[in-house]
Amino acid sequence: MNAYCVYYDDFVQHLFDRRENKSLSYQEFCSLIQTIRANIDNYYSSFMTKKDRLSYRVICAPQGPLKDIQKNIAVFLSSKFIHHPSSFGFQKNKDIKANALLHTY
Repeated sequence: MNAYCVYYDDFVQHLFDRRENKSLSYQEFCSLIQTIRANIDNYYSSFMTKKDRLSYRVICAPQGPLKDIQKNIAVFLSSKFIHHPSSFGFQKNKDIKANALLHTY
C-alpha cells in the first residue's frame, strides 16, 4: 500500500474522533460534512486587508464547523508527513515572525 494513500472512511473517522461538537453521532457528522461541501460559501467570511499603499488582499476565513474540521485535517496531515526544514506554515512553534527573521540582515 502506498504510504500516502488515505482511505476516505478512515480519514472521516479520524475527523469524527477529534470533532469539537461531541454531541454529533457519526452519521450526523458525515451529514454535516456533506452539507458543508454543498454550501461551502456559507462557511467562509471574507474581508479585505491593506496589502501595500495601493492594493488590498481579500481574506476568506473558514467559520464554525469548517474551521474545526480544517484544524483537524492539518493535525492529521502533520502526523502523516514530514515537514520540509524550510517550511513554516501550519507548524507548532513556527510563525510568520520567525520566518521573517530569516530574511532580515
